[in-house]
Amino acid sequence: SLDTPLDPALLSAGAPDWVRYMLGSIAVFVAHVAGPHQAPAQVLRPFVAAVAGDVPTGAGLSSSAALTVAWMNALAGWADHALEPTTIIQLARQVEHQWLGVQCGALDQTASQMGRDGHLLMVDFQPEPLSVTPVRSALPNTTWLVLHTGVQRGLAHSEYSSRVQAVTEGLAQIRSQQPAVGHWRDLTLDHVAALEPSQPLIARRLRHGVTENTRVRAMVEAIQHARPAQVGALLNQSHASLRDDYGVSCPELDAMCALATARPGVWGARMVGAGFGGCALALADANLADGDLSELLQAYQQRTGRRGTAYRMRPGPGAERLV
Repeated sequence: SLDTPLDPALLSAGAPDWVRYMLGSIAVFVAHVAGPHQAPAQVLRPFVAAVAGDVPTGAGLSSSAALTVAWMNALAGWADHALEPTTIIQLARQVEHQWLGVQCGALDQTASQMGRDGHLLMVDFQPEPLSVTPVRSALPNTTWLVLHTGVQRGLAHSEYSSRVQAVTEGLAQIRSQQPAVGHWRDLTLDHVAALEPSQPLIARRLRHGVTENTRVRAMVEAIQHARPAQVGALLNQSHASLRDDYGVSCPELDAMCALATARPGVWGARMVGAGFGGCALALADANLADGDLSELLQAYQQRTGRRGTAYRMRPGPGAERLV
């Protein structure tokens, strides 16, 4: 009912995630507009909504962010209450935190809201406010592939939260010894090395973040200067770091990436999303035939016993109102 305040505690433990996303979006939107503990009817007129999409769920492709960001835009339009893009991103993230128990960042929501057709996004969360720089792909004769392992994963039920806790603890320990360190971006490999003797696992988790930031900057340069071989190498390095240092890959993701990069015409591949299943992203030659993809998926099934799926992908626009 829209006549009473919405509260995640009122949902049964077995309530489907999509219900939590839909009701959570309404609750967070209403709280932002009218204050906490307000009934949705104070802000929203009754409505009938239909939701459709073609983003695979539980695949590491940000389906939850796509849903909540689209829903926030729809609610803002229906209530005739304009929201800044950065506000929509923040509210969509709150839904994950408060209604799903997933302590995620804001990268997925940023991509869903601020995507640009034909561009990749360079996203920088420091210093605030959020900085998003569209990067036009200058990689001629290439295509992006999404390779689904067939392994479903859910953030709230995976080890994702333990990784967040580990790096948070590690940052706090370093900051207690190094007051100049105020943010993740202030960390260096020297800081990580100093922590390693006493906290080797946490140090590995932090090392991934430090090296990944370096790879992001290198990736932007490689794309802008049309260097597909360098892009592929960076994808491979990123996957190795996610596998070995951050520890969020799985045998199926490792097999998919290894089989893809071993094929002629594929420059590199890495897992995407929170890990523990889902998809890999690969850069390949544009003339890679469908038959080549079929052979890749056959080899993957022979190695893992699972049936994978391949999609050709191009960057598209973010959320927008059509009417």
